[in-house]
Amino acid sequence: MNASSNNSDDALPHLRVGPVWIPIYVIFYLPIMIFSVAGNLLVLVSFYREIEIRKRRHNYFIVSLALVDLVTGLVAIPCTVVARLVETPFTCMARTRPILHVPAYTLCGASVNHLVVISSDRYLAVTRVMKYPMIMTRRKCYILIAVAWGIAAAFGLAPVLGAWKNPADLSICDGSRYEAKSVTLHSLAIIALIPAILAVVVGIYIRVILVARKASYRRCDNGGGAVSSEVADREASARMRATVTMAMVLGAFIFCWLPTVFIYEIKNWYNFNAMFAIRTVVEIMAYSNSMINPIIYGYRNHLFRKSYKELLGSVCGQSSTTSSLRRRTCSSRLRSRFMSNTSNTEVPSSPT
Repeated sequence: MNASSNNSDDALPHLRVGPVWIPIYVIFYLPIMIFSVAGNLLVLVSFYREIEIRKRRHNYFIVSLALVDLVTGLVAIPCTVVARLVETPFTCMARTRPILHVPAYTLCGASVNHLVVISSDRYLAVTRVMKYPMIMTRRKCYILIAVAWGIAAAFGLAPVLGAWKNPADLSICDGSRYEAKSVTLHSLAIIALIPAILAVVVGIYIRVILVARKASYRRCDNGGGAVSSEVADREASARMRATVTMAMVLGAFIFCWLPTVFIYEIKNWYNFNAMFAIRTVVEIMAYSNSMINPIIYGYRNHLFRKSYKELLGSVCGQSSTTSSLRRRTCSSRLRSRFMSNTSNTEVPSSPT
């Protein structure tokens, strides 16, 4: 009887940490989730509504990256919070716990893949100006986006496939360590591969900026017709602005996500409480990247900024229009009453 009651108590969910962590998670994670979902919804709706945004090929990659950030706010963050705070057989068993981290691994890999694709697109846009429309067609954009998501899915599922080789009764919530070969390889890939890829992407952006500056100097030296020179300068400025925008997105990703790499190097150095605090801070930084990107798009791209204003104005304008209509109706009624009272109380002029 006691054994069965103990087993049923173990099956019930309870907190892995003290209750002091609950308000901390709510204060930090809830705004990140809300702004990630709302901000990236603005990006997706703007892409759907505005023809001018869809005309630019690199915006296809931006909207796909916005979808990554949207799913991060909807799925990855809640799964991470459950894995960190809740203790159940599902969240603690070495075979099933990695399932909760699949969204985070997949979406992190998707973000890195999109940054690689975007940097390659910017390189072609600046170095192959005349051939770029023929090279980067809409169909190729779809193919590159599908490849980026496919590689990310394989990267995210790798720890789950390896975790099924662990013993069925192995729990990690009691401090047990588990390292299947695929999990170890996955950790090594995060430690070595992702920083190397990001370093290559940074090198590509540096190369793109240098090429763009050299082309700008060459146009200034050659001169040319006033109209053709003005058009070329305007197009080059637009390409350069888009490149700088995506470089800012890359910088934000590196600042927010790179600390997670060091977690895998120091995870055996500290006790549970210290590592839990470190992981919490690092994960909050990483997930905050999902709400930063829409701000960068709106700040740097006037088309997105204009669409943001129209969408927010239409949402907020419904309530404000209703209230203003009520105020106008009320004021008109008051004026009519005042005029009627004035006409009734008017004193007739006395005869002279």
